[in-house]
Amino acid sequence: MFMCFKFFLLVEGASRQQDYPTADTALGRVKGHYKYSYHKRIYSAFEGLPYAKPPVGDLRFEEPQDAEPWNGVLEATKLYECVQNIFSSPVFGEEDCLYINVYVPRTNPLPNEKLDVFVHIHGGAFIFGGPLVAGSRYMMDRDIIYINFNYRLGIFGFLSTGDEALPGNIGLKDQVFALKWIQKNIKYFGGNPNSVTLLGLSSGSACAHFHYFSPLSKGLFHRAVLQSGTAVSTWSVQLEPLKQAIALGKAVDCNNSTSKELANCLKSKSTSDLYKQIQVFYSILIYPLSAIAPVIEKKSSTAFLTEHPYILLKKGEINKVPILTSSTTDEGIIGLRHLNNDLNLFIDNYDYILPYLLDYYNKIKEDDKPIISEKIKDFYFENGITTKSFIRLVGDRTFKVPLDIGVRMHAKIKETPIYIYIFAYESSFRSQNWHGIEYEGVDHAEDGYLLYDISLGDLLVVPEKLSDSDVVIKDILLHMLVSFARDGAPKYNDINWTSVKEDGEIDYLFIKSPDSITMKSTKEFAPTSFWSSLPIKEFDKLIDVKEEL
Repeated sequence: MFMCFKFFLLVEGASRQQDYPTADTALGRVKGHYKYSYHKRIYSAFEGLPYAKPPVGDLRFEEPQDAEPWNGVLEATKLYECVQNIFSSPVFGEEDCLYINVYVPRTNPLPNEKLDVFVHIHGGAFIFGGPLVAGSRYMMDRDIIYINFNYRLGIFGFLSTGDEALPGNIGLKDQVFALKWIQKNIKYFGGNPNSVTLLGLSSGSACAHFHYFSPLSKGLFHRAVLQSGTAVSTWSVQLEPLKQAIALGKAVDCNNSTSKELANCLKSKSTSDLYKQIQVFYSILIYPLSAIAPVIEKKSSTAFLTEHPYILLKKGEINKVPILTSSTTDEGIIGLRHLNNDLNLFIDNYDYILPYLLDYYNKIKEDDKPIISEKIKDFYFENGITTKSFIRLVGDRTFKVPLDIGVRMHAKIKETPIYIYIFAYESSFRSQNWHGIEYEGVDHAEDGYLLYDISLGDLLVVPEKLSDSDVVIKDILLHMLVSFARDGAPKYNDINWTSVKEDGEIDYLFIKSPDSITMKSTKEFAPTSFWSSLPIKEFDKLIDVKEEL
């Protein structure tokens, strides 16, 4: 009888309201529109729902505030983008950008249906990105609720003076507000507030991981999928935020004596005046990657992060929920892309570029720079600097060493089982058109291209139709994610996918092709002992870097 009633509800929900979908929220009624998934399934899209007040005027640089209710029916058909620029492109987006997008696999939501909820936190080096790099077309081939949203980026999201004037982590606090909105409202769209799985790619993966270390995020999510990035990555935390804030201040004639005066002066400047000076943060191209990034805050009731994630992980002081994490086989290709495929730029400026490329420029003594450069050269470039050896260096340092260290530390915390897959599938839809670069191997975050329908304008063109093999891999990845959300452990066919053990070799699922998906094990994903031997103040050598204005 119950199953018949449930079937009736599904059919009834699919047949009523054919012009547009509607839903209630705690702030008012909303009207969405329809879209089609990859496999031509119609679904409801509610785009541009406010989850916080517009952070403009006096609210610039301030922590998010509760959104206000509205009268009538809100038209939810617009995608917003926060202020940003991609590499050297013109600045675009709006400061008024704190909006969330909800996608429902029905022609009209069925309140309290209790579908699993997936929440994507977009990547983009903490400076760019938005809903277009977290599209819904692939995900909505499954009976899930899919959500993406904007959070403040770059100067407006992560600038900090290291004190109460500009405490930092505003972008992460926006994310907390979005997660709170989901807890209050997702039942109206048919989602289960007790089954929220975070998804993240690259810096979005680091953001998702950061929520494991914040008391503000406790109870707001129940699992996370971390793809090609972690909160203990070498680029995830900015250790000298005050220097960055002062540099920007000087560039826009805010030469103030106190951090409060500096913050007020920056608040008075136009968006264009601030973003014209964004290059003051970078030493070469877009390096260092952590120029504007999350910071360690002073303790307060609203602080998101007050100790380095590595230290908290070592203490076991985290939000204890399961993790599925991943890496691609050739993560370091992204470094080649960032150099516009100009390996000679690296070779000719090796000693200067290296500390910024590998994000240790502010973690070493000046006297140790040539020592570290020489040791890296001996270890990675014994036979000369080649494309292959460069990709290995960047991949190890930027992604695989932190992955190796992080998963072993998580494995020691029994309440947070952690599962890994390594993505080695070379899809027909590749990121080869990034700056016109062609390459061999599987680039940084390429599994995301088969999950999130990523679009970056002229930089990356999303095909309307995937190859047959790509579709199979896409559906396998979706199945893994859905099983993980449902059971807290990912599944694929009858493979015994085991979590990482505290000691011994690391077990992981290796995805090579639709016909080659197997469990493997390794002693390490990268030469962690080599990197631990260098005099870089990170991981077990971590110290607090504090500056006075």
